[in-house]
Amino acid sequence: MKDELTNATVNFIRHCYGDGEATIRRDILKALRTGKTIDSPRAQDALPYLLEKVPEEFLTKNGIPTNFERAFYEALRLYALHQQGIDWCVYETSRPTKEVQDDSGIMFFKGLKLLRNKALENDSDSKALDRRVQTVIAMTTLNGTSTSLEQLLGIMKSKIDVKIDYADLANDLYWLQFDENCIKRVHFRWANQYFG
Repeated sequence: MKDELTNATVNFIRHCYGDGEATIRRDILKALRTGKTIDSPRAQDALPYLLEKVPEEFLTKNGIPTNFERAFYEALRLYALHQQGIDWCVYETSRPTKEVQDDSGIMFFKGLKLLRNKALENDSDSKALDRRVQTVIAMTTLNGTSTSLEQLLGIMKSKIDVKIDYADLANDLYWLQFDENCIKRVHFRWANQYFG
């Protein structure tokens, strides 16, 4: 499942961003930004492009979005919010590949850690950011987590330029929808990225 979700996320982002300014699919990104959930009426314009990237075995059979579809959508929605108003692609993998050994992408909470470190370097208070991160790490629902991630993304986007690995985030959002042990593992991973 991890490879399928990673591939679907990367393929969708590459489709939307194209090769830059002239080829960015602003219509699709706008639909993602305005639709709070995958089954929101405002997300309908993005669905044909989204669902064609989802492997058939992960598509809903009963009309209720699958965990795969929800995680895929939420990660891409955050990507669309981040990409708004920026000409360079805000996605990059955080894992070296055969083609690219020096990747510049980082995991979402490592991006927040950069923001925290910047605040500490400037003798600013990072306690408010710490509290927001701790609140996200305590959440148990995807909807609440997504809302908080959106707020954290807004703070991060306004203060630092960073490329985020949204495929990695999609995988975390997928596992947040399972049992308590899966949720704890994701939260501990995020805590390590931010506080470690």
